[in-house]
Amino acid sequence: MASPIAVVLEQQEGRITRLSWEALGAARQLGDALGAPVDAIVLGANAEALAAEAAAHGVRKALAVASSVLDKYTPDGYSRALAGLLGTADYSHVIFPHSYQVREFAPQLAAKLDRPFLSDCIGFVREGAETVFSRQLYQGKLVADVSFE
Repeated sequence: MASPIAVVLEQQEGRITRLSWEALGAARQLGDALGAPVDAIVLGANAEALAAEAAAHGVRKALAVASSVLDKYTPDGYSRALAGLLGTADYSHVIFPHSYQVREFAPQLAAKLDRPFLSDCIGFVREGAETVFSRQLYQGKLVADVSFE
């Protein structure tokens, strides 16, 4: 079995956001294509209850990262918490919702983990053993195909 995929689910006002459910769907599609299980990660206040909700949506496991430091979103708090979790895990990919919050902390997280970061993905294809991601450029006027080494 391939290395698992993680999806980080964002919450607002105690609910998992619509964009997070879309990210979970994308992670599950990628997982199906790679033969990899998907784990969901929820941070912040009420993380345990939201992780239980995510567990009912076809993930291998749902992880709750709860701390009073994470009750209110800060990019430093989120990147530190995720770096601690993801730095010890063997995830092949980490999927995030497309939100301003993620755009704020995910590049910092990628730098902490010394891992590549690709934003604005709209799809992927498998080309042999390689996964090629499509991302929009110039406000959707161009689409670039990107793969990782």
